[in-house]
Amino acid sequence: MKRVLLLIHDDPGQEARLIAALAMVRATGAELYCLDVTVSPVMVSACYDPRAEALLEQEEREREAANKTALQARIAEQGVAWRWCDAIGRIASCLRDLAPTADLLVVSRSLESYCDQDMRAVAAELVEKSGRPVLVVPEHLNSLAMDGRVLVAWNGSPQSSRAVRVALPLLHLAQDVILYEVGVSRGRVSIGRVHAFLARQGIKVRVLKDELSGTRAESMLLRAIAAERAEYVIMGGFGRRPFVEALFGGVTRTMLSQSPVPLLLAH
Repeated sequence: MKRVLLLIHDDPGQEARLIAALAMVRATGAELYCLDVTVSPVMVSACYDPRAEALLEQEEREREAANKTALQARIAEQGVAWRWCDAIGRIASCLRDLAPTADLLVVSRSLESYCDQDMRAVAAELVEKSGRPVLVVPEHLNSLAMDGRVLVAWNGSPQSSRAVRVALPLLHLAQDVILYEVGVSRGRVSIGRVHAFLARQGIKVRVLKDELSGTRAESMLLRAIAAERAEYVIMGGFGRRPFVEALFGGVTRTMLSQSPVPLLLAH
């Protein structure tokens, strides 16, 4: 892993994103690439007032400028390689533009106390369209131990297979890797095959299986995270298209709303 792309934006999830990204770059020796996004306000109203929009944009620019000054001073003291880039526009679009230069993107899942930006939608778009794995961080994260316990959610899908492959450098750092399957795998790759693959990579794995027995898979996954005290979860993102999951539910959609730990998602 050579570069971690971090979303910088003055919102309640920023501190958690920074904590997670710093943990990643310290553990892997990667460069921290900070993308500071100033969001242009879009006012849709029958009483549209360009002066009011200009005022909101100026406030956003001033807030992000102050945020930039404070964060650059903090990051400079962290002892990691880093660079900074400024952008104006939609958060997801700005991150997608730079995604090809990075090995991992760090964003927030849905923010409980913030409605200006739909961070779950941002994360979903990046998982599906950026072509890069995405670390999605809960708002109240206080620490992230890369040498801790990792839970790999396995369902045999191409998405979960890719998630395991891109996470191999991180799995080598973990002291305990749990390969977790709910119900019967519907994919082409069995949990036994992925267990053997990881063993050949020198990664010790515990296999944990649960039966659905009338309980939704996402509920079982959340229960396993708590029971195993996982530091973070590796899983495939969106086996179906996000708008289908939005209509009919889905594991990814639920985890982007409720996961208490970071999610490393690959599509």
